[in-house]
Amino acid sequence: MSHCRSPLTPLGVLTVVTVLLFAGAIGSAQIFGIRESARRATCTNNLRQLGIATHLYHDTYAQLPSLATDEGHWSWVALMLPFVEQEETFKKIDFASPAQSEKNKGVVTTFRMGQLMCPSRRGGRQPIARAGGDLKGGQPTDYVAVSTTDLKKFGRTSGTIIFRAEPPTKERGLRALKSHTTFGSITDGLGNTAMIGEKHMLEDWLGGKYDEPALVALNDQNTIRIASTVEKEKEDDKPVEKLRGLAADAKDKDDWKFGSAHPDICLFVFADSSVHPIKNKTDAKILRLLCDRADGERFKLPE
Repeated sequence: MSHCRSPLTPLGVLTVVTVLLFAGAIGSAQIFGIRESARRATCTNNLRQLGIATHLYHDTYAQLPSLATDEGHWSWVALMLPFVEQEETFKKIDFASPAQSEKNKGVVTTFRMGQLMCPSRRGGRQPIARAGGDLKGGQPTDYVAVSTTDLKKFGRTSGTIIFRAEPPTKERGLRALKSHTTFGSITDGLGNTAMIGEKHMLEDWLGGKYDEPALVALNDQNTIRIASTVEKEKEDDKPVEKLRGLAADAKDKDDWKFGSAHPDICLFVFADSSVHPIKNKTDAKILRLLCDRADGERFKLPE
C-alpha cells in the first residue's frame, strides 16, 4: 500500500522556516561562543606573558619597570622587550633619544608583536597600526599599566608600574633608570594587586590618534589606565575624588578607563602573574582597592 504525503500548507511552510531559523541562530551563537572562548584564552595568555616579563625585568634590575623613561621617549612595553623575545628590536633603540628622532622612528613604525593585541578587539578588519601622524605605521597595544592616584598626596600614583624616579643616563643606560617600585613595595600582596589590564578604546579610535604606538610614551593615556583619580574643583581648588574604573559599555568616551572587547568582563594580570576576569559592573571603589599596591586592603575578587 502506498502513502501520499499531503503538501505543506502555508502555515506548515512558515513553521519549518521558523524552526530552521531558530536552529541556525542557536548554531551561530554556539560558534561565536567557541570563537570568543579561544580569543579570550589567547588574550589571557598575552597578559600572563607580560606578567612573567615583569618578574624577569625585576630579576635583572631589582625593580619594576617604569611607566616611561620620559615624556615622548619610551614606554614600559619598550623596556620589557628583551623579556618577551624581542631583544633584536630592543638593541635597535637609542633610549637616550626621543622616539620621534630619525634614528628611532623606523624602529617604532616597523615594530610588530601580536601578543600586545587582543584578538577579540583586533580581529577581522580592525586596524593594527597607526594610520596617521608622525609615527604612522606604529603598532599600538591593547594592554596598559594599572594606576591609581593617592588621595592623600595629589598627583602621586599608587599603582605598580608608575612614572620613573630618575631617567636613564647615557653612560649607564637603563641600569641607571630609577623606578619608585619593587615587588617588595606591593605590601597588599602580589595576588591581591592588579598590575596590567586591558585598556578601553572606542572602535572609531582604533588606528587613529588615540591608538598610539606601544613603544612610545606620547602621553599617559597611551601607557596607563586609572582606577580612580583626584581632580580639583574650580571654585575652592580643593582635591575631590572622581572614581574611574571599567567602561560601562562600548560607547563610554572616558579614555582613562579600563575596558575590553570580551562580553561582560575585562582581563587583568596581577602582580603574581595570575590573570583574572573582572566583571564590567564591578564597583569602581572595589577596582581601586585591587589596583593600589599598598592601601592595606586585601580585597577578595568579586564573584
